[in-house]
Order: sequence, then C-alpha cells, then structure tokens
Amino acid sequence: MEFKFQNKKFLKMVKEKGLKLTKVAEKIDMSRSGIGDIASGKNDPRFKTVTLISKILDINPIEFFVSGEIAKDILPKHMDEEMMEFILDGKNIDYIKVAMEIKEKNISPSIMRIYMNAEFERRKL
Repeated sequence: MEFKFQNKKFLKMVKEKGLKLTKVAEKIDMSRSGIGDIASGKNDPRFKTVTLISKILDINPIEFFVSGEIAKDILPKHMDEEMMEFILDGKNIDYIKVAMEIKEKNISPSIMRIYMNAEFERRKL
C-alpha cells in the first residue's frame, strides 16, 4: 500500500464543495500556480498544506491519500500534523495494515480509534 496524494480526488472534492481552485489558494495563502501544480499532480502538497485544505473542505486529511470509508472509520476527522505525518510515513505501513485488518474484522470504529491512538502514543516514546 502506498500513500500518495490523489490530485484527482482533490479536484473532485473542491468541485463537490462548489469551490474554485483560486478560492482554495486564497484561503490557504498559496499562489494560483502553486495550487495548480498540486491539482495537476505536478507537485505533492506539504503536510501543512493538506491540513489547511482539509479544513476548508471539512474532511479528514487522510481522505486525500486513502479511500474515504477507511478514513472515516479509523481516523479522527481533524488530526494534528504530527499524527498525519506518522500515518503517511512509509515506515509505519504495518501499523496502517493492522488498522485495516481490524476494520475488516468489524471491530467498532471507536475501538479502532482507541487502538490506533494508543499505538501512535507508544511509538512516539
């Protein structure tokens, strides 16, 4: 599993919210060309940019990287930048796989969140 920013998904979400890229760029204090490069897939956004965009679109930032259902079920809607970096770091892929396996076993989302938060805290030590 690879976590890569999905620019087409980003464009779809912007359109669904009835926004224009120029308005998103303005709200996050980014140039039009910068947001255009992200939207076209030429450049991947920084974590801070993803976080800002996700707040504007009122979505979980991880939704730009994985399917929305996974994001909604296993991750808090608004996560801090450190937690998002941890989740998207390729070294932590086993952790994400475990979370997805738990989801497949129909364990409640609240229990999954507890487990993931505990594992995140453990790994920070």
